[in-house]
Amino acid sequence: MTVSLGVTAILSCIVIGSATAYGVFVTLVNSGLLSSYAICIGCILYKRIRGEPFPPSQFSLGGAGKIVNAIALAFLSVAWVFQFFPSAPDPTGTSMNWSILIFGAVIIFFTVYYAVNARHRYTGPVVHVTRHTAE
Repeated sequence: MTVSLGVTAILSCIVIGSATAYGVFVTLVNSGLLSSYAICIGCILYKRIRGEPFPPSQFSLGGAGKIVNAIALAFLSVAWVFQFFPSAPDPTGTSMNWSILIFGAVIIFFTVYYAVNARHRYTGPVVHVTRHTAE
């Protein structure tokens, strides 16, 4: 709890230095959150479209699952685009929302990093676990 409080206090000090920097920070956090939602919902929608089975669960959207997932993905796509707009019309260089540049640069950098280096060192999750007994 103390670490969380400390990190929050430090990040709150960004607003003292620059409102633009704080706006960029908030937009980057939101873009990461919306992107993670869109990736998860997109994967589920892809699996539904292909007709692949889901593991058993207590909650199911049933036949409406494809529609609900498609609407959620459409909403997230629009929200994701609009969050990168400037907060006021006719922005100057200092009031412009530069988050899309930072977000894009990070995505490009880590895509290249994965393609060149990380994919050779990544070990995926175990899909099936077999039980070995000691003899």
